[in-house]
Amino acid sequence: MPEALFNFVPIKKRIMKKLFFFILPLALTFCKNKEMSDTGTAPAADTTAMVVDSNNMLTDAEAASGWKLLFDGKSLDAWRVYNGDSIPHTWKVMDGQIVLKPEGPHGAMVGGDLVTRDTFGDFELKFDFKLADSANSGLFYLVNENPKLAIWQTAPEFQLVDNNYVNTHEMEAATNHLTADNYDLMSCQGATFNAAGQWNTAGVIKKGNRVEHWLNGVKCVEYEIGSKEYTALVAKSKFKPFKGWSLNKTGRIGLQNHGGEIAFRNIKVRG
Repeated sequence: MPEALFNFVPIKKRIMKKLFFFILPLALTFCKNKEMSDTGTAPAADTTAMVVDSNNMLTDAEAASGWKLLFDGKSLDAWRVYNGDSIPHTWKVMDGQIVLKPEGPHGAMVGGDLVTRDTFGDFELKFDFKLADSANSGLFYLVNENPKLAIWQTAPEFQLVDNNYVNTHEMEAATNHLTADNYDLMSCQGATFNAAGQWNTAGVIKKGNRVEHWLNGVKCVEYEIGSKEYTALVAKSKFKPFKGWSLNKTGRIGLQNHGGEIAFRNIKVRG
């Protein structure tokens, strides 16, 4: 082989190698474009994305209009035990929820109730809750602490209970002891309760002496504290012995430990 040709061969190989790696991506691109042209659709894109949890957060509109969180999904800093300053061990933060994990036999109330550190007069409150099977609980408002009284002996209650359990086991009390009732006084009307194990959205609005209970988008209780009708209902209820019951102008919001598992999230207040 002539010396000049011998020297040319390695150069030629290097040129061909470079051309190969230059042409290969172009060829692959052409094939993909041809596939898109033939089918009329682009190859499926990778739609994997991080799922954003919107629970326990304020929207921009809520923040601008004065709402604030009573639970940020991480801590119980806004809460403490009724008539105390600690957090009972039976109340836990789990998976972005406030969860009561009861101890002892069914209905045992180990650990006590929670109340907010802040007090409220006129307010709007909204929250989500999920009950376990046969669970009984409640959300109180206008709570004034008294070491001689249980929380329910001081304040009105938005009843939280497994309605199916009450209807099966306590037929005589089913008229005003169901979820969203003004407990022992007035029944929730027209709202649908999502069964135990499912989330419900609820709310309480207090303006002056007017109070509303909301359940899953429906206003289902409305009353006026101190009215003749209301006073008559209290006189026939279990609250009759407690002088001044529910007449507090301001008070705390409370979560009841009635010995049944319940979870809360998205607890927000304005007022």
